[in-house]
Amino acid sequence: MGSKAYIFICAFFLLLFSNGFAQIDDREAEEHYKHNNFLMAIPVYKNLLKLERDHVGYSYKLGLCYLKTNVDKTHAIPYLEKAYKAGKYPHDLPYYLAYAYALDYRFDDALKILEEHKGKASGKDKDMMAKLAEDCKMAKELIKKPISVSFENLGDKLNTEYPDYYPFVSADETFIAFNSRRKTSKNKLEEDGYYNCDIYTSSFNGSEYTSAVLAQGVNSATDDQVVGISPTGEVVFIFSQAQEIYGALYTVKRNGSILGKKEKFTTSVNDEKSIEISGFMSADGQVVFFASNRAGGYGGYDIWMVRHLPNGTWAIPQNCGPLINTPGDEDFPSISYDGRTIYFSSNGHVGMGGFDIYQVTWNVEGNEFSDCKNLGYPLNTPFDERTISYTEDGKHAYISTARKGGKGDLDIYRVTFDAVEITPAIFNIKLQSGIADKPYLTEGVIIVFNQKNEPIGEYRPNAAGKFTIALGPGVYDIQVDSPGYKQTRSQLKVNEFTMRMGIIDSEIKLTKN
Repeated sequence: MGSKAYIFICAFFLLLFSNGFAQIDDREAEEHYKHNNFLMAIPVYKNLLKLERDHVGYSYKLGLCYLKTNVDKTHAIPYLEKAYKAGKYPHDLPYYLAYAYALDYRFDDALKILEEHKGKASGKDKDMMAKLAEDCKMAKELIKKPISVSFENLGDKLNTEYPDYYPFVSADETFIAFNSRRKTSKNKLEEDGYYNCDIYTSSFNGSEYTSAVLAQGVNSATDDQVVGISPTGEVVFIFSQAQEIYGALYTVKRNGSILGKKEKFTTSVNDEKSIEISGFMSADGQVVFFASNRAGGYGGYDIWMVRHLPNGTWAIPQNCGPLINTPGDEDFPSISYDGRTIYFSSNGHVGMGGFDIYQVTWNVEGNEFSDCKNLGYPLNTPFDERTISYTEDGKHAYISTARKGGKGDLDIYRVTFDAVEITPAIFNIKLQSGIADKPYLTEGVIIVFNQKNEPIGEYRPNAAGKFTIALGPGVYDIQVDSPGYKQTRSQLKVNEFTMRMGIIDSEIKLTKN
């Protein structure tokens, strides 16, 4: 066989197999995309683009895949830009490119795209582009006045490479429940490429978290999610699809770290014609706020409320009205411990983009709500912020988000609000003398050292022999000197749980020289 014939045959088979593989890959990519398995679709679309670098459809779909995962969504930009520059693209591509720019904090670039295409868009596209333009303008203003907060990733004890999300904490911060789609020996891989969701719990002692454990008795073979909690932490709300096609809202009583049996919430809330996806109970147990897409709302999911009647039943739910609800979606209502502030997430109000977290003041007596307020940047970002769960003192809250430096996908974070001051722990210390008729010493000095062994305070007793010492969180060395007694030195750990105890009485036993 001549060399030219050989080259021709090889080229023919190469072309044949390349086209065949492209066709197979195309179907595989579309199948993943159809089932929302964007993680699996991404490498397939990348391979397709290696075969057809200028294919607008592949670039467009790859960009959307990045936008629809919790992988760095800004990876979508070069692919959407490439499709956009090609000139012929799907009608909604300008919106998604502007959205990707917004996620990268390139708000002016996003606004430029939106301005260029607002006259060409119609219907749903027009509404989406107008809302995104409002969000970009609002985001620019919110970033100019950031709130003072810090974020702590809760690490390996709670977070994994899989989605860990929607944390809810009791007001005293000792109990945490959250959801995870992590791989275990029992859960199964679903069509979207993630494992089914289970509920996990952890506890906190003010210094350390326990390793998260699978909550017993509440998880099923289908998706189960914690979606709310009462401020006391005694009642946990769970959304479960174990018995209903679309799922329903359940309540669980908590005893320490143990969750009890799931009980389907009242039929006045769980409507057969709608989906109730989150709930939150007031501290007195008399009011429940929940999110539902039931008829009579303002559009999408709305926040509703239902009151507990004197006869022991639940009343007919009431819509919380247009100051809270919009034509978009509102979700995850929660109530401050004093019952005066309602928090919720929304993609309908103007904000940073996507879902932001808002608050309103609730006049309980008149059942009236104030205008809603965005909680601000950087708590809210152009990404989706869906839940927030506060501690009783308002110093901390728990959220889930995908941030740089995380474990991968959604992680759970503890947020500290720097502007909220906490009263230092007050220690009233007495020195034991070892003498029966004079049990406490009235002479001596206590010196407090920080972890660098630097003295930060020197204290003397009052007439009753009491040393009063105020300390913030930290680890301290306490040195005691008193005439006729041996010097003592001991360690004192102070965390925010200690500070919540108020005044703490303690005694130190001294030994005579």
